[in-house]
Amino acid sequence: MEIEMTKEVKEYLERKSADGILLEYMPPCSMCNGSTFHVVAHIVKIRDQNKIK
Repeated sequence: MEIEMTKEVKEYLERKSADGILLEYMPPCSMCNGSTFHVVAHIVKIRDQNKIK
């Protein structure tokens, strides 16, 4: 399963360290192995939830 990274997400990943992203966005998740695509999925999910509020 490959998630297409938007320009916005790519820029975000470049600004943040991988560890920072993991600490900030990763809830304990049985599917998370720290894969980039899973990190992006969490970021997109959280961003979309923030837009809804």
